[in-house]
Amino acid sequence: MGIWEELHAVADKLSLREDRPTCDRCGRGKLRLVEEKPDANFGALGVTIRTFKCDDPGCGKLTIV
Repeated sequence: MGIWEELHAVADKLSLREDRPTCDRCGRGKLRLVEEKPDANFGALGVTIRTFKCDDPGCGKLTIV
């Protein structure tokens, strides 16, 4: 298992916690981490791009941070 797979496994465990951030768009759902990858320009410096998805069935919007 590579480092990214390990990070995703840890993120999945943490995303089950109830203190996840609330979706800024709908205000009802909680955000779940769906992808994390190195930034195309600054990845060598440790900068990552994270994609979150709202777990509310009526929303489901993606937030990229």
